[in-house]
Amino acid sequence: MYQNVSRLFIVLAMILCMGRIAAQDSSAVQRDTVPEIVRPQGIGQAPVAIMKQLPGSSLPVLLDAKVAGVTTLRKSGEPGIPSWLLVRGLHAPVARQSDIYAITPLYVVDGVPLIQNHAFAFGVKQYDYERIGSETDITTALNISDIESIEILKDPAAIAPYGVQGVDGVVLIRSRRPTPGKYRINVNLHGGFVLRPYDLKTANGRYERDFRKPFYDAYATPQQAAAFPAYLADSSNAVYYGPANWDAVFYQNAWQHSVNAAISGGTERAYFRLGLGNVRESGIMRNTGVDRYNVAANIGMVPFDDLTITTQIQLGLTDRSRNTFLRERFAEQEYLPTLGAPLSPNKDYLSNYYALLDRWSFDKNQDHFLAGMIKAAYQLKNWDLSSSFLMNYHDNNRDLFFPTTVNDGNNFASYFIGLDKRSAWKNEISYRPNLGGGMVLQLTGTAGAQWDRRKYDYIKGYRGGSDFVKIIAGGSTPSFQDGTIFAFKDYLNHNLVSFSGSARFTLKNRYEVTAGVNREGSSYFQNGYWWFTSPSLGLAWDLRDELGLEPVFSRLKIKAGMGRTGRVFDNDSYGYGPVYTVDNGYNGAPFLPSYGSMPTLTLPFNRGYTGWGIEWSYAGQATIGFEMGIGEKWDIAATYYIRNDKNMVAPVPVPTEYGFTKQYKNGLAVKNTGLEASIGSHFGNSSFRWSPGLLLHWNDNRITALPDGLNSITADGRHLQKDQRIDAYWLLQNEGVYESDAAVPVNPATSQPLTYYGITVKKGDPRWKDVNGDFIVDDNDRVFRGNMYPKISGAFNQSFNYKNWELDLLTAFAWGKYLVNEAVANRFDFANREVSGSMSGVKEVTFWTQIPDREKYPLYNPWSLVQPYQRDQTLFLEKADFLKLKSVLLSYNLKDLAWVKKAKITSMKAYITANNLFTVTPYTGRDPELSNYMGYDDGYGVPFARSFSVGLQLDL
Repeated sequence: MYQNVSRLFIVLAMILCMGRIAAQDSSAVQRDTVPEIVRPQGIGQAPVAIMKQLPGSSLPVLLDAKVAGVTTLRKSGEPGIPSWLLVRGLHAPVARQSDIYAITPLYVVDGVPLIQNHAFAFGVKQYDYERIGSETDITTALNISDIESIEILKDPAAIAPYGVQGVDGVVLIRSRRPTPGKYRINVNLHGGFVLRPYDLKTANGRYERDFRKPFYDAYATPQQAAAFPAYLADSSNAVYYGPANWDAVFYQNAWQHSVNAAISGGTERAYFRLGLGNVRESGIMRNTGVDRYNVAANIGMVPFDDLTITTQIQLGLTDRSRNTFLRERFAEQEYLPTLGAPLSPNKDYLSNYYALLDRWSFDKNQDHFLAGMIKAAYQLKNWDLSSSFLMNYHDNNRDLFFPTTVNDGNNFASYFIGLDKRSAWKNEISYRPNLGGGMVLQLTGTAGAQWDRRKYDYIKGYRGGSDFVKIIAGGSTPSFQDGTIFAFKDYLNHNLVSFSGSARFTLKNRYEVTAGVNREGSSYFQNGYWWFTSPSLGLAWDLRDELGLEPVFSRLKIKAGMGRTGRVFDNDSYGYGPVYTVDNGYNGAPFLPSYGSMPTLTLPFNRGYTGWGIEWSYAGQATIGFEMGIGEKWDIAATYYIRNDKNMVAPVPVPTEYGFTKQYKNGLAVKNTGLEASIGSHFGNSSFRWSPGLLLHWNDNRITALPDGLNSITADGRHLQKDQRIDAYWLLQNEGVYESDAAVPVNPATSQPLTYYGITVKKGDPRWKDVNGDFIVDDNDRVFRGNMYPKISGAFNQSFNYKNWELDLLTAFAWGKYLVNEAVANRFDFANREVSGSMSGVKEVTFWTQIPDREKYPLYNPWSLVQPYQRDQTLFLEKADFLKLKSVLLSYNLKDLAWVKKAKITSMKAYITANNLFTVTPYTGRDPELSNYMGYDDGYGVPFARSFSVGLQLDL
């Protein structure tokens, strides 16, 4: 692997040397002989100039609250972990973490559609807290300093050129282009610190004992009282009753930096740009962070006047230091040690554990990334022809070892390597006839093919002979035969063929019509369903010139569009119909490939049955909006959209006698309706200017159809019901507590008391509302409440300019957002979790935190069989609206300093940034932006780092 990467760097160096030989001192500027095709644009431009001054290693983090209609979902503030962009709402239900991978937008870098991490690696793990491998966001490999612009494409005509891959939106990234002429050098660097939280309310054994004591006094039987946890029973035990200062070693203050430089130059015939960069983003959790190294090269050659050859290459190496949570370790091992004694809340004892972990274990996570393109473009009178070869390569590796000293005498080693390779060939021809009369017509045809190859190899081993031997050696003992070494692999091929035609017509720069049709074929579909046709239409009308409104309006345009785009499956499991698979395991180890030591295949009874006739799902979208400039003061743009995702595949429950848990069928439909707006203005004079800007996005989603005409489906932990939101919580309604057995309602028809799934409700149980009045509390009494996706979100940004000074304030907000505080539910459910012996019984060191507003929660009987503190009830549903001051940037332009002018520096700016300064929210959890993919705050989200940095931008 490293040899391959080294060879790529050598080839790149040779190409750059060739460009260097051709470069001369010249002020002439050479452009591509074939102009870019103008695409319809919406409210989607990101403020890249601001983003370059902010710390952050992945694009979803940097794009957060920067573009209307785009929402960033994050489960943690830990650097480098996957974050997901949602464009114009949630397009499909999310019941597993792997589902979110199928509804994220396509990233396109200089025409190269990036291949992202695939969800199929979740299939060999019992738990889906994290994807096996490095679990690093692929956009972490991209360097924001090498990017010229970022645009989020959302309208039907805008995403049409990207076909079925752009069904969930397109993040269009254009790199900085070469500047022919004299050599120009660009430098952007900043460095600073992340600060650990200092306002954390920690707890020790005394706090936890006092918290549990009222429950024991009110409800515990003698046997339950005798089973009081040993680690809380002895108040003289300094391990748990000492100072609660664990946060001093769990969190950290850390240095982070970004250093980037680029050089460009050349002649009319050959020009280049070379960029180098290194970024270190640190987390506030001990030893967490991301290191990234980048090389970006852009070379253009014009051997003939009408022929341009462009080569672009981006290389990235990412090294992530990840968290040391127990849950993540146990999920990777799929082995639980003794859970009786949690980690100590005292930093002295906790440091001993971390010392063992740091000395004997390692967890190496690396990613290698390459995106490249070579394009030949030729212009002949009214004809433009181009042919491009595109390539994207990405691998992620994790090398892991845990010693016996922290694992109940059982060491563990694993190694994972995942490879994702995409190559594509695209040909385009464009014709612009001379029509005259203010008419411009552009006809474009494209044909292309794309080949995706994915694979992974994963091996894990237990009970090695020594902690000094930290690798799995082939042919050694213990071996595969005695069940201590397991190996997994998978391989996916996907071929995509596309043909498209489009026409763009403008009349007197007032009327514009863009129409296109795509015909695409995917190998992920069954025989007879390979091809899909996607039409699109875009309209625009310039009212300013039409109505003669130029004195008042600097811009006034109405736009509308409609189209349909197919959705490609993210794997081939639906394309082959009924299949055999590995499904021989049992509870705790579901993915064993053998039975009685014999390799065996079975039908996918647990995953579900897939029959014949699975068809394409698709998204139909209609939009209408306007762009308005009032004088030189105001810029306003808004778009109203209706999006219908139809014929999606969903799991449908089947009778148990079939043996399968469910069957996958077409028929799910989801409707997203929304309004996105951008409002900007500026006030002042040449000395002082105030420029406020507002981004708004309102969204509502509804399920409009289910397979087989069903009204509701419960599968994979998610309840879906027609005409309800897909992100709503399905909860029992709390109405208090039963103070005595006599207070429990009695069914007059049977003289039997109220039951919960057949269990008699008693004193100390929750008073859950019996919605249908049948004296049985069950799923029929659950109601839809709240939603994880905010109804209204946006940002209010301000810029103040005074002479050479500039102050920027970036604020984000959300309204109509809810979270289930699962972390608090788990604390109250101590009676079940202490004895569970499962993953639910794992206590992180963050367990030693005080419970916010604990007095508001009723005193239920935690030992009751009805599980009174289960998470899926309105008791733990909280409003998660927020207002955040994301960043403050103060910069000073040094251009007027005498020594700057004397040094012939083109531009020079110094800046200071402060990030994640404060949050206003009614939510009592850690952060209202952090939750898992189901909208539950499980307490594992590391808070966003408050950071400060100083930087310098320099152009020579």
